[in-house]
Amino acid sequence: MRFSSDLFAFFSWEKNKDMKRGAFQIARKLFDSELWLNKPAAWSKIWIYIIGKVNHKDNGTFKRGENYFNFAQERRLIGKDITENQIKRFCQFAVSSLGGTMISTRRSTRGMVIKVSKYELYQTLDNYSRTTESTTSSTSKAREKHADKQECKNVKKEDIGVVETTPPLMDSSFDGKTPQIKVSSPPNTDFKEIISYYYKEYQDRFGDKPEIAGKDCKLLKTRLKDYPPDKLKEIISLYLQSKKCEKLGGDLGKALSTDTLNAIKENRNF
Repeated sequence: MRFSSDLFAFFSWEKNKDMKRGAFQIARKLFDSELWLNKPAAWSKIWIYIIGKVNHKDNGTFKRGENYFNFAQERRLIGKDITENQIKRFCQFAVSSLGGTMISTRRSTRGMVIKVSKYELYQTLDNYSRTTESTTSSTSKAREKHADKQECKNVKKEDIGVVETTPPLMDSSFDGKTPQIKVSSPPNTDFKEIISYYYKEYQDRFGDKPEIAGKDCKLLKTRLKDYPPDKLKEIISLYLQSKKCEKLGGDLGKALSTDTLNAIKENRNF
């Protein structure tokens, strides 16, 4: 089946016609809001409808950010399952302090005039420039955190193996769970050596495998700049045997925390 060029031109015109209806912005903070997280899902749909229907500029009758609504007639435009009671309850929430005073309303013939309180703030694109910079910074930090966590995973996979059979070269205290530490000499030998040591000491103390977070690996890298590996092993060992460890848990980050280091320096009973 072939289409004429006139028909394709019609489709193109229809598409451009829809684009001329304009657009509006929704801030991502909506996803963390009381409305989105703790209120009926229909309320968020009503809110987005209101934002999209208020004027984007003054028109002589209504100012930018406000418009007339007759929900008795419009509710079907929001959704076939939207009720007038849902709209009423949302508006009560949105004008209250609990809703952050999202809107203000005034009665009108057969309906109401709604004004979106911070329309100018959230519909001005330049106001999001700082958010974009912040998002970029947060993304970089997230990638760095992921890299630290991945390094820990690689250490555990490559440098720590669990021996499941009775090895002839191990002493009588071997319990079948203690990890066998492989000897290796990559560029970050000290880092892997400490991770392996902590892994073994933790298993000896608690009988299971520790969870090592990316932030723990980052802290370890920092400590390695100030302390030799043998000293860090001693610190980890002291912490895992302490009452503080029984209370707070055996996380590597807690073992290498400033509080732990100070307690050891001051010879405090922790």
